[in-house]
Formats: sequence, C-alpha cells, structure tokens
Amino acid sequence: MKTIIVTGLDKALGNNPEQSIITRTIEDHPEKHRINQVWANVHIYPYDENNEIAEYDLVLVTDFGTIIPMDAKSYDFSKKDEDARLHNLDKLSGLYTDFWAVFPYYPKDLNDQSILQKDKLWRKLLRVPFLLKARNSKMLFLSGVGVEAFYVLENKNKNFEITEQPPKSNNKAVKVNTLTTLIDTLRLKQ
Repeated sequence: MKTIIVTGLDKALGNNPEQSIITRTIEDHPEKHRINQVWANVHIYPYDENNEIAEYDLVLVTDFGTIIPMDAKSYDFSKKDEDARLHNLDKLSGLYTDFWAVFPYYPKDLNDQSILQKDKLWRKLLRVPFLLKARNSKMLFLSGVGVEAFYVLENKNKNFEITEQPPKSNNKAVKVNTLTTLIDTLRLKQ
C-alpha cells in the first residue's frame, strides 16, 4: 500500500455546530475520556497523487491508536455513499477505524405542526435514524442544548413521536444518541 499524506489538518476549533459540540465536550472533560487528538476538515490523498481519497469533518484519535472519522450530514445518506466511505477507510487503516455519521435531528421537529411532519420531501429526513439502524450504521445526532438521548417511533397515523423511555409495544423505535453523549456512546470513557 502507498504512503498516505493527510492535508488540511486544523485543530478543531468549532467551525460548524457538530465540531463545536464535540470539541467542547472533549475539552471540558479531559479526565473522563480516552480521546488523544481531535482534527477538523481532514483531507486524505495517496502519496504523489492529486485525487482525494476521503474528506472528513472531524477525526478523533484515541489513546488506543484507533481513528474515528465523523461526517456531518444534513441530507439523505445513501447506502452507496456509506459503503464507499467504509471501503476507503478499510483500505486506509483496516480494523483501526470506526466511521460515524452525524445528523441534525431535533425533538421540536417531531411535533405534529412541524414542516418535517407535513411536507413529503422533508419527512424523509425524519426516517434517517430508521434507515441507519436498518443497515447497522453508527450514528450520532445534533439535537439541541440539554438533549442527551431519546427514542423516536412512527405512530399509527404515520407521524413520528419521541419518548424518553424505550416503548414496550413498539420494537421499531430507534434510540437517538446525541453529540453530548459522544464519550459514552463511543465507549471512550476513562
């Protein structure tokens, strides 16, 4: 395999909401996690080539030497796109990487009057957790201040609802872990 050159490394200072929340969580609790470094806007190229292999919004490097690339998404994240990212990661570092998609998903958007509930095109965004769960994708969500985790389910009227506890009667509910649970969700607690 060719040597890989990584360019565009900026210490994550919070250029977008996802980066801000993640870097703040990591900086505020240095004694509580196993994250060694955080990099933003990482571009990866093969040695002596101009074709970019991959680009990630954020890359976490753990004390164990594992790399956790994270990409913020605000639209449909197709299986084809995810498979391409996973294939490139496998070529770059094999078992030492773990890709996570980050989506905006706010509880207030799940109320009956929300445009996300009423508009057919926007409703697709409400299905993102269900689609990612179906293909066993790793996901975190940007969900607003003070929101840590909740469950989302589709009710009999085909509207989406949230609950803080897993519903007993609906096994199709999806747990939405937010960026504030990053350290616990990624199992990087010290």
